This record gives sequence, structure tokens and C-alpha cells, in this order.
Amino acid sequence: MAYRSVLACVLLVAFANGALAQTSLTLVPLNGNQCAPPGSILVVELQMLGAPVPVVGGQFYLNYDMAALTYVGGVPGDAPFTREVADLTPSPGTIFYAVGIPDGGSGTAADGVLARLYFHVTTPSSVCGVAALVDFEPDSGPYQTKLSDAFGQPVLATTSPLGPMSFDGTPPTFTLCPAPIVTGSDPAPCCFATVTWPQPTAIDDCGVVSVSQITGPPPGSPFLIGGPYLIEYLATDACGNTALCSFTVTVYDDDPPTIVCPPTVVVPADHGLCTASGVNLGTPTAWDNCGIVSVTNDAPAVFPVGDSTVTWTATDAANLTASCTQTVTVVDTQSPTLVGCPGDIVVDADAGFCSAAVSWTPPLGADNCGPPAVAVNFPPGHVFPLGSTTVTYTATDGASNVTSCSFTVTVNPVSTLVATVQLQPNVEPGPFTRCITFELWSCPAALPDLILEQPVTFTNGLSAPVLITIPCGPYSCVTARDKHHTLRQTVTPMKSGPLLVADFTGDPGSGGHWLIGGNLNDDGVIDGADYAIYLSQYETLFGTPDTTCTTAFPHADITGDGLVDVHDFTFIQINATNVNVGTCCGQPVAQTGDAAKGTARPEARPSMGGDQ
Repeated sequence: MAYRSVLACVLLVAFANGALAQTSLTLVPLNGNQCAPPGSILVVELQMLGAPVPVVGGQFYLNYDMAALTYVGGVPGDAPFTREVADLTPSPGTIFYAVGIPDGGSGTAADGVLARLYFHVTTPSSVCGVAALVDFEPDSGPYQTKLSDAFGQPVLATTSPLGPMSFDGTPPTFTLCPAPIVTGSDPAPCCFATVTWPQPTAIDDCGVVSVSQITGPPPGSPFLIGGPYLIEYLATDACGNTALCSFTVTVYDDDPPTIVCPPTVVVPADHGLCTASGVNLGTPTAWDNCGIVSVTNDAPAVFPVGDSTVTWTATDAANLTASCTQTVTVVDTQSPTLVGCPGDIVVDADAGFCSAAVSWTPPLGADNCGPPAVAVNFPPGHVFPLGSTTVTYTATDGASNVTSCSFTVTVNPVSTLVATVQLQPNVEPGPFTRCITFELWSCPAALPDLILEQPVTFTNGLSAPVLITIPCGPYSCVTARDKHHTLRQTVTPMKSGPLLVADFTGDPGSGGHWLIGGNLNDDGVIDGADYAIYLSQYETLFGTPDTTCTTAFPHADITGDGLVDVHDFTFIQINATNVNVGTCCGQPVAQTGDAAKGTARPEARPSMGGDQ
């Protein structure tokens, strides 16, 4: 009957009467390798040899040495035995493995591998030449070793255990490895030494060791002066583990070289430096019986002014040396320089003055042989008058060489007024334009030094900083007002370089200086005259919220909406009796303005004390 691939069928194969076919089953390591290091995987092949009839399958009952091996598992062997039937471990240290051919396949009588069994080598130390680590176990019940042919007949087989194995991962040990050899050369005029040493020897845990030289000349060879020369021997045991013996041979020379230096060298200093680089020193003359290995010097890359000593050294193959000295002289003939001399400087006068404190980065004096002395007629920070002034720097080095540079400082007769203005709240968000009159005073004085009219744009009642170029002067007080609509405010300006900064913002009740609305005739007081102007222009629609510095008086649109209405009256009402805020130089608070010329119209309008 055909061979069945299930274990139950294999176990029930009946033995037929008469003579049975015979073959042999042998356990061999993969590729015949009888060595493996501890911790590696050992693959054991179960080989069939000399089968007289085709075999379709087999089952194998094996044991293994658990002290050295751990079973990992098996795989079927070569075709046609590619079907695994069983892979069992009936008891510790035993294996039951069975293979067959695929359904519909044919058996074979050819020699081949029925199965491959994998073991983990677990022995902690070297094992040398141990046989039968894996062997066939005597049949026990269903666990038997047998082969079957295509007719279901058993094929008797003889069995052979795994041959001697060595589990050796330990390299051999050299018992003799020569120490480093240092020797002098053979008698002159030789430039070498003939060197010998004893043959290195080695031992191993698992038997014979071969020792061969792999690096360097053999003993008895001539070695040139020098070294160290590397000599290496390799010891190899039966499992391919290796060990290396290495030592060196050094041959030294007793005769030092000779050397003659080049003559003295004189060179100028490099331009702008107190040193010389790239100096051509010349070439010394050196000789040695076994050849010069190197000629060196301790010359720096850069030589300072003056005399420097250079030491030349010749070295031969034995590291013997000879030295001589050479003189290098660097001569200085250069003048100093001034680096970074400023260009001409033009500034506006400092705020509050007709002069300016001017600073700059001074030029740096430089000389090839150290910093020179630098002098200047006007230092940085000097207060310069209006007009142009020449500033001169002079650099003098230690050899009295002189270099100078000059530039001019020009102070323009102007400064800049920087004013920020805020209108009393509840004006329109805008933007809209008002003509602001600024007065600049130099107290004590009866009149302002300067009166400026400047169109200013307001957004939400606040202007951006307004920059106005002004003649220089000792201004100490600044006023601002909208002659058409507000009282005057007075501030003491801040001074920052050429900037005269005046801040007309914030609630006057809290120390601020916004412009108070309601003074329509520029007389410095909010009173009935302003109310009369308001009445005369009540419900006047100007068509634009803006006023310019040429807008005619009166102009009662205080809020900036282009219409005269009760909102404008509110400013007159809440600010009634207010006068100009603050004074400059003790002048009167209220004054006759340029525009106190408004004429009231007779029509009835809201009274200053009643509801609108």
C-alpha cells in the first residue's frame, strides 16, 4: 500500500513475511563540519544510504546529550522527502521525527537527506571530540525507527550515531611569543642588523595547533636601521579558532648625522605689520651614514622685528639628531596709519541752543610696531558752534613718523519741534484738520521768539507727532492753541538732541495739556462773546470738517462734524469762564486774540444756562 503521511499510518505499517530490504541511516553534521562554538546552532542531517528499493517515508526515534545540546526543531530533508509528519519530544532528551512524500509523489532509492535537526549548543565550556551526542534511541512502543517502501513494506536499516564533535569557541594559547627585539646595527659600514628569534609555539583545548608566520621577514633576515618592524604569527586550532602572536623588531644606529645651517637672512617687515612672513631661510646641508630621515626647523610662520634665532635639526633613521642655528633679522621702516577717520558731519543745533554737542567714533591709530600716540584738537562730545569747524587727528609712532586726517563738523542753525496735540474729548472721530498755532518763548521775554501755524490732522481727537523745522534758539516754553476753537495750553518742552519735544495731551485735571474747546474768538477766555458767535453761526453747514491756517473767523464747528449745532454749544457751556491754561515768561493768561471779531446774528438760539 502507498505510504501514508499521517503518524498513525506510519505507526501501523505491518512487516511482511520474507526477507526485508536493507539500508543504512547515518547522523552527520551539516557540510561535515565537526566543530561549532558554544552558543551556536548545530544542524544534524539524517542521511539515507544504500537503499535497494524506493523509500517513501520514515520515522526516527533519537536521543541527544542534554548537557551539551537543546533541541530547537526539525525540517524535512531533500526532495522527495518534503512532508513533515511528526516532530515530537516524547521525553526529555528524546526526539520522534517522521517524514514522507507529498500525496501523489514517488519514493526514491537514491542516497539523500531525510531530515535536518536543529540544536542549540548550550555547553558552557569547550567540548572536544565527543561522539554520539545525537544517537538513535531503541524502539519503544509507537516510537520506533523504520523506513517504508512504496508497498508499505518496512525497509530494514542499520543506524549510525553522530560522529565525534567539538564545541570549541576558545582560541589557542601561545606558550612562546618573543618579546619586542631592540638591537644595534651590524658592524660598520653596515646599515642593517641580522635578527633571529625562537619559533613561537601554541597549545589548544582540543588538540593540534598549527603556527605560521603571516607578517614580516622570517628569522635570520637583515633588518634596515629603523622600525619598529611588525612580526606576526597565527595559531589555528582544529575548529578554526585563531590567536595572534605579535612583536616588533627595532634596529638602531649609533652614528648621529651632521648639519650646516644657511647664512643670516635680513628682510624688511611686511607692509602694515611689525613682522615678516614667508621668509626664505635657505637650505642647510645634512649627511648621515644610513640616510637622513628628516631636516626640520623651529622657525615661526611670522618673525618679529629684530633678531630671531632659528634652530635646524637633522634626524636619521635611528632618531639620532644634530642641530645648528641661523639668525633672521627683520627691519622696520614704516609710518603709522589712522583707520576709520570720520567723514564730514552735518547736524542740526541741539534743542534750546544754537550749538551742538557732536560725538563720533574716533579713528584708530595703527602702526606696524604697536599703537601710536593719537591726539585731536576737538574730542568727541565737544560742543560746536554754528557753522563749520575742522577736526584734526594726528598719530605719532615711536620713530616720530606722523600721520594725520581731518574732517569738518557743520552745525546748521535749525532744530526740530516735535509736538503731539490732543483735542478735548467728544470731538468727532474724524479724521479732520485744524490749524494749530505754536508759540516758542525764550524766557524772560515779553513776546514769543517764534509763532508757527501748522495744519494738524486729528483722529479720535489725537494727532500723530508733528515735526516742524525751527530756527535754533534757547526756547524754554511752548504754547499751542486752535485760534478758531480752543484755549491756549502751555508746556515746558523736553530736549533730546536737536528735538524740542512738546506734549499737549492728557486731561488738564490730571496734569495733562489737551486743548480745551469753546474759545471761538481767540481772546483767551470762554464767555458770552463765544456764545454770541455760536448763536450767529447756529445750524451753519460748512460742508467740510476741516479748517486751514487761512480759514476766516469765526468758525463755530468745535466738534469737527462740519455743522454748528448743540454739540458745539456743549463745549461753550461746560467750559464757560475757563481761560488760557498756563503762561510763558509770566505773560497774562487771557489776551486779545487775532479773531475776536465775531458778530452775533440776532436770531433766537439756546441760552447758555438752559436746555437745548
